[in-house]
Amino acid sequence: MEKLKFIVIAACFFTLPFGCKRDSTLSDRNPIEVSLKIVTVSRDPTDVVSSGGNFIFSLELFNASEQRWLVSHGSIVTSGFTKLYRKLSNGADSLVGSAHNLATCSFQSGVVIEPKQRLRYDIPWVADPSLTATPSCNIQPEANSPLPVGRYFTKMDGFIEALKGEEAVRIPMTGHNVDFEVK
Repeated sequence: MEKLKFIVIAACFFTLPFGCKRDSTLSDRNPIEVSLKIVTVSRDPTDVVSSGGNFIFSLELFNASEQRWLVSHGSIVTSGFTKLYRKLSNGADSLVGSAHNLATCSFQSGVVIEPKQRLRYDIPWVADPSLTATPSCNIQPEANSPLPVGRYFTKMDGFIEALKGEEAVRIPMTGHNVDFEVK
């Protein structure tokens, strides 16, 4: 019996987001809405960054449901939302780097988002603690310099995981990439 229980639990884990338990509202949409933007140091969304200037990767999560959800620290940190690529003139892509190289999060497995509330992670390209907002996590920034003129983009993969009781939802990050230009 214990062996059968283990197999069922393992099957649920490996079949997420189709898992063993599903809320009826999830068939219509994810309970957590994800938005990634490039914003200026004054927090205005932009697709053009001034040459020599700094900018911020701003990842926002909105709990669109009527229930509390726990968003996994690990899935946010490993989503690659601060990983930056440059578009080369020959059509190829070149990895520039990331805005951070290490994240140490609280002992808790994630951050709770109350119904209809937002959670925002802001990480600047050029390290600046006054521009950084990482709930329950301490981010070690990379020693980045302002970017040269050119076209850039994020190329995320993976997912952000939200948990409620026995239910887990994986929100794919591939559709949340951002293009911008440094002029």
